[in-house]
Amino acid sequence: MSSLERPESAEWYALFEGRVEWDRVKQFGASLKNAANMDTVLWAEIKDLMTRAAREGLPEGKGPDGKGFKWPMERCRDDLGHLKMDVGNEQHRVYFTAPLEEGFESYLLALMYGLKHADDPDWKTVQNGHIDDAHSYYQEWRSDRAVQRLGL
Repeated sequence: MSSLERPESAEWYALFEGRVEWDRVKQFGASLKNAANMDTVLWAEIKDLMTRAAREGLPEGKGPDGKGFKWPMERCRDDLGHLKMDVGNEQHRVYFTAPLEEGFESYLLALMYGLKHADDPDWKTVQNGHIDDAHSYYQEWRSDRAVQRLGL
């Protein structure tokens, strides 16, 4: 189905068409396990968000269900974005990229899960820390790919 047939997801498809699978850096799982409130219901909702993003797309910004995406993150020079799922005061984020490395053309790469609270006066500091960490994980992933290509 074309992006024109899905007007709420047109921006997603323009950026990510053909990226229908997820890969993840090792830190992604650790960030989920370290989340104080991570439970099986929340994990199921996050997996559903990621699946929906890859299969159907998401609206830019936030849709009526509190789910959407932002791309790119202004804080990073590399192309990082986040999937968002806002539930009440909780703002769940899955930081990701669409790698250009050979062999990853059909993948989205999950870098980190982050949680912030809308009423936290330091939410911007928390968010910037998440973005910086996700960026660092992406740089490490890229370095690992370069080493593998060189056969080192």
